[in-house]
Parts: sequence; structure tokens; C-alpha cells
Amino acid sequence: MAHHGRYGMKRLIAGFWIGIATLALGVALDSWHTHRGSNQRTGTTTNAQNPNNAVNFLLAWTLPDMDSVRLPVIVDNDHPTLTTALPPGAWKTPSEAERAVDPYLGNPDTTVPYQYVLCVRQPTDPDEPLPPIARFIWRSGQLPPGYYRIWVYVPSDETLIGGFPVPYARQAEYTVTDATGTTTTLYLNQTLGGWQPLGDRPFYHDGSTEIVVTLNNLIRPASPDYPLSTTPIVAADAIRFAPDYGTVQASPVAIRSPLDSGNHLVYIANGNGTITCIENPVGTPGARVRWTFRVPDLPGQGEGQVYDDEDANFTRGAVHAERRAQRPLRTALPRNRAHK
Repeated sequence: MAHHGRYGMKRLIAGFWIGIATLALGVALDSWHTHRGSNQRTGTTTNAQNPNNAVNFLLAWTLPDMDSVRLPVIVDNDHPTLTTALPPGAWKTPSEAERAVDPYLGNPDTTVPYQYVLCVRQPTDPDEPLPPIARFIWRSGQLPPGYYRIWVYVPSDETLIGGFPVPYARQAEYTVTDATGTTTTLYLNQTLGGWQPLGDRPFYHDGSTEIVVTLNNLIRPASPDYPLSTTPIVAADAIRFAPDYGTVQASPVAIRSPLDSGNHLVYIANGNGTITCIENPVGTPGARVRWTFRVPDLPGQGEGQVYDDEDANFTRGAVHAERRAQRPLRTALPRNRAHK
């Protein structure tokens, strides 16, 4: 631990501005989707193939790092603690004769395969009050820190009400609130059925603040559902939180470590707003994450978040950026840390 205390912050200071430059390059050259055009995002640098090369970086890389890949987390509508239907009694469970034949069934024996509610229209007169609105809420629960894409499942088959098929909303309204504290409104065409992405962006989980997804049954006047003669329904089934590892925006940068000639430092700028520093020992095929810097979410925020290897919760020797503990990074380092 003494070794980490002496060198960890020095590594952070020495490598931080290189990482910032890498991210800036990545943003400027958004067309660099993969390292040297490899769509598979795997490969070995040319000079790494020659062990006698004096500038051999031995950079063998695969993105994302396979040790960091985790399975998505699915929250079904019948989850006992992570879902809420409001107001009580508004959301209906279709009978066996009424239900679609293809709901998502996390529990094959569930008696609540999915739920639905009729939509209500927002008045065109701004002085007229809104009708009662029903909401269905999914919470992610505790997840490792990181970015997550959200997918929504809606049955493809029709739902019957009173023996007649009722269409799903073509512009169902969802809101998502993540650890940044920002609430985003998104719309989904539920008539497509199956797993559909909710929006085209990832959402942040800081390890303690849940991501909250809310579906409501309000039809806005501009919605294609508004003029329909048959009022559609919105269906609440399953939500999937899939880890997002970003898109590589620029070629990884590798340098000989200025603090330890036996190591190389590799910097990777990702499309999810992070810079990752990986240490690769010379002559050894292994690598480990030293730190990941998350760029501030809001302009003028003045600080980002660093996950580094000096914290007791850091997993040494493993490429798990999501499992790093968080620490604020400011322009001026604390005195007690700077003089270690």
C-alpha cells in the first residue's frame, strides 16, 4: 500500500493532461470510430509484433476489456420492490384470454405478465386542467458505477379489451432520472414490440443513486395518437439496464511511463465522456486500469470524478473501471494528498 500511496497520485498528475488531450482529439475526430479502422476493435499494434524493436510498446488490445463486461440487469413489471404502479388500481392485468402471447416473463409462473392502462389526452386549452395521469415506475436498484443504456420490452402481440384489440401508443412518454439529477423525457413507439432502445444515449449510475424510469399515459396534442378514434393503451412490461462501455473516439495513446520505465501507460478516450489509463508492464501480456476520469456533465461544473487505485475499494490487477470508488478531482489538489 505504501508503493501505491507514493506513486499513485504522481501517476495521476503525470498522465491526466495527456488523457485530456486524448479526449479532446477524440471529440474533434469523431469519425475515428475504431483503432486503425478495425471494426472488431481488437488487434495488436504493428511495432508490438517485433520483440527486438526498441520502441516496442507491446500494446495488445481488445475493447471493451473483457474482464469489465457484465450482463444487463432486467427489472420486470412484477418485481416486488423495484416497480410501482400509480395510482393504485389504475393499471390493469389482462386475463389469459385478453393478454398478448409474447410478454417478457422473468418468472414463468407469474400472474402479472404485464400491465396496461388506457391513455388520456392533454387538453388543447391551456386553461383546462390535466386529466388524472397514471404512472408506472421502474428503479434500477444498486448497480456498479458506470453508464447504462435503457431498453424497453413491449409485447408484439395485441391486447384485447372487452374482446376487441386495442392499439399500443405510437408515442408513449417516458422520463428517466439518473445520478446526475437530470430528468430526460423520451418517447417510444410501443407498436414496434419486443426490446426497443429508449433514446440514443446512456444514463449514469454512481453506485448509490438509482436510475428511475417512469411511463405515463398522457397523449400530447402533437402526438400521432391524439387524433385516433380508438384511444390507445400503454403497456408496462420489462426494462433492461445494459452496461455501456462507450465508443472509442480516437486511437489509444501509449507512452513509456515517466515514473517507471518497466511500464507503459495506455490512454483511451471513450464516447461516454471518460478517459481511462491502463498500465501495461513491458514484456508482460497483462494490463490493469490505473484510473478512469469522467468529464463533468454540466458546463462550468468545475470538477469531474476519478476512480483510482489508491482507494481501499479499488480492485487491483483487474480491468473493472465500474468498480472503482469515486473521488472528486479539482484544479488544486488537497495538500495532504499532494505531498504524499
